[in-house]
Amino acid sequence: MMQPRSEDPTHEQIETRAYELYLQRGGEDGPAFEDWLTAEDRLRRKRQEFERLLQAATTFKQPAYSGGPQQSAFPRRLYRWPGQLFNHGG
Repeated sequence: MMQPRSEDPTHEQIETRAYELYLQRGGEDGPAFEDWLTAEDRLRRKRQEFERLLQAATTFKQPAYSGGPQQSAFPRRLYRWPGQLFNHGG
């Protein structure tokens, strides 16, 4: 018997999901093997998506600081009054 990979869904998870598919079909007899394969595939895809999102979240890098002293993360706002330019913020 092959050892399951860590990312593979467990037998119980597949069984539960296949049963949910059976109930969604109205509890009618049908393709139990197809339900099993569909459940297994959906659980794998869900796990892969979770791992992809987790990887993206953990590898996010803040932009490097490249400003002068007390550089604000927000752009400076410039206000124009008749004949003058006022710098506010940052």
